[in-house]
Amino acid sequence: MKPCRSAFRTALLLMTALGPVPATTRAADPPKPAVKVTQELLNSIHVPPQLIFNPMPAYGQKYLPFAMAASMESTSKGRLWTCWAGGQDGPNAYLLASYSDDQGKSWRDPVFVIDPQAHGLKMGTRLGSFWCDPKGRLWLFFHQSCGMFDGSCSNWYVRCDDPDAEKPLWTQPVYIGFGASLNKPIVRQNGEWILPVSLWERWHIDKPFADCYHELDAVRGANVFVSDDEGGHWRYRGGIIYQDSCFNEHTVAELNDGRLWMLSRGMKATFQSFSTDGGKTWQPQSTAFPHVNSKAVIRRLQSGHLLIIRHGREITKATAKRKELTAFLTSDEGKSWSGKLLLDERNDVSYPDIAQAPNGDIYVHYDRERTGAAEILFARFREEDVQAGKLVSKDAALKNLVKSRAQGMSRGVAALQKAPEAKVAKVREDLPLMLVPPRVREFNDPKLLEGRQHVAYPGIARTLRGRLWVCWGAGEDGPGGYSMLASSDDEGRTWTGPRYLLKEPPTPNGFPRSVNGTYLWTDPQGRLWWFFPYSLGIFDGRSGIWAAVCENPDADKLTWGIPRRLADGEYVNKPVILRDGGWLLSATLFPRKCIGILMGDMKESDLFRELDPLRMSNCFVSKDQGTTWERRGGVTAPPEAWDWDEPHFIEKTSGELRCLLRTNYGLCESRSTDGARTWSTPEPSKLVHPASRLFMMKLQSGKVLLVKHGRLKEKTGRTHLTAYLSDDEGETWQGGLLLDERPCSYPDGIQSPDGRIQIVYDQERLNGRIVMATLREEDVRAGKLISRDASLKTPVYQAPSGPTPADRSR
Repeated sequence: MKPCRSAFRTALLLMTALGPVPATTRAADPPKPAVKVTQELLNSIHVPPQLIFNPMPAYGQKYLPFAMAASMESTSKGRLWTCWAGGQDGPNAYLLASYSDDQGKSWRDPVFVIDPQAHGLKMGTRLGSFWCDPKGRLWLFFHQSCGMFDGSCSNWYVRCDDPDAEKPLWTQPVYIGFGASLNKPIVRQNGEWILPVSLWERWHIDKPFADCYHELDAVRGANVFVSDDEGGHWRYRGGIIYQDSCFNEHTVAELNDGRLWMLSRGMKATFQSFSTDGGKTWQPQSTAFPHVNSKAVIRRLQSGHLLIIRHGREITKATAKRKELTAFLTSDEGKSWSGKLLLDERNDVSYPDIAQAPNGDIYVHYDRERTGAAEILFARFREEDVQAGKLVSKDAALKNLVKSRAQGMSRGVAALQKAPEAKVAKVREDLPLMLVPPRVREFNDPKLLEGRQHVAYPGIARTLRGRLWVCWGAGEDGPGGYSMLASSDDEGRTWTGPRYLLKEPPTPNGFPRSVNGTYLWTDPQGRLWWFFPYSLGIFDGRSGIWAAVCENPDADKLTWGIPRRLADGEYVNKPVILRDGGWLLSATLFPRKCIGILMGDMKESDLFRELDPLRMSNCFVSKDQGTTWERRGGVTAPPEAWDWDEPHFIEKTSGELRCLLRTNYGLCESRSTDGARTWSTPEPSKLVHPASRLFMMKLQSGKVLLVKHGRLKEKTGRTHLTAYLSDDEGETWQGGLLLDERPCSYPDGIQSPDGRIQIVYDQERLNGRIVMATLREEDVRAGKLISRDASLKTPVYQAPSGPTPADRSR
């Protein structure tokens, strides 16, 4: 493939000259699923990315839903700098940077962003590492790549010579070479600087680039670059290709005898290798310690001791998940471990980085729930805390927040946690407002859409006359979210755009009121129900399930009744009509760990303690067509794996109810034989699934439809949305029709009287869209479209893109 060989020759020349290829930037062009590999595209990884200063408000809502930790560093005067990936762990990622001048108690909004797509480059930046050199200069190493990985990447740095200044100034990006640097350089005893650089294996390369850069195959591993002029020039020195490796993510320390000690990520262990010649050659790999497939990091402290951050409370045992982030200290170069400190016991914590301030304080930076809470966190402690195995130093603190989905950048959360009473008092003042009915409004303000590029949580319903209605969450995924409603009179080929709106302004005390996760249902009488949760902030501890009912859903102008509050909790699915005619509705009261308003964590408050015995998926039944609802029972996911459970129910012909619940590990299952009054202890389901919503529905034929991510026994992320059928009411599954291989989530569906099935879901929530698939049972069973009227990836709604971030930040 000539473009690939030519691109590599270009890369070698650029590496020698340390000069980027000039190119003319052009208008942003969103990446398309089918990538055409051209010479221009391959060369573009060497076009210098530009730092976007003053990125707010262009990125104000955009960066909230996702966070992947990159790095933290302390300057010589104690300012803390942090960077992390926003957008996604994929080709559309970008890097954000911020700093704190009060030891991490509060953080500025992002002060700059590196986003190649904002400058017309079809690539992303998701990895970076801050490092303060012996002269006090702050370096940021980062990469850019076409797609997730184009086979080469390009490695860059920018430098700030006065990182404590009121207005820090940064150099233009400088090209280093191929690969990516995820960890800090080290300074050797002889003055050389050693920079870890990863070049990933061929199996990581995106399909369009599968035949590119074969010339680099000999160095696809954990490499080091060296500088002997304090970073003025960098050159490749050597590396090792680990067997059973995964992304390398290697970190290096120099031992007292001059050897280099490298730790590198593997599938089931952290591997190690040693070099006696400054990184030119490396000894055969061995296992440093068993470890979950994730990053571990090592750094030499000011005392001369070595600190390792890894998963698991025991150095000789691996955890099954990314949990139990723990600090280990060694004073004898790794022969033994003299102390350990558990930093965060929770699931989904990962990607640690180590910084040490001039006063000896140690900071460990990491992420939690990248697509859930989307938190960037840090621990602050000293060596004596690690030695003691608990916090004993004066200012030590764990689980400190930098950024989260719910509140953005932390503005002093630690202080609010210590003395929350004033905040809680204001929350209590506003809670009565959450019992006042919100209003369904006609959508007549297009300005409401400006800058609101988040779309998620769609629901779909069909009227008795065949009109389709779709609702979706908008604004943001969190406090202040709202919902919109659109219709189609031609089976979804064209849509009206937003027609109705559920949105309430902030309370008098400034707390946002959120409407997230709305769903639609047409009852047997033909009325259209718009179910929605209504909460102060993301979840105030009680929330409430409300329903607005429309008697004329086929009219030009709908007439909505006053919304009614049905139950405490939140709701994510349509009701199920039971054999006895009752309507079964689920309403979940989430655990206390999910409670959050906007600023400050309210989990330790006394709000709604009286509801704690009911924190589960509660089942409500109406025997009078929705006029009244009575709680019957509830089902609880395993506490250690429970947050947003999103239950799905079907009733079997025997009368048994089957429930699938979302957990942090996938799905669990429970059954009831007494009409939802009592439930079996939930057990892990045989269905393999990410922590995300699925959709399950009993069809007119008696078959059960399931829409989930990936194959039945193959775990994916939130991609490859696939439909299956069951002939035995959910015990076994057949078929497998791939609806969408792209990032997508939260399916909902209906079936028309003629058997047609329509599934809606969100795709790429940020700058995203609502999409619909139309199919029949035979399509699902065949695993491909064979019916006459079937179609996939039909657009329903596209978030307005508005000006590009680059334009809006000028």
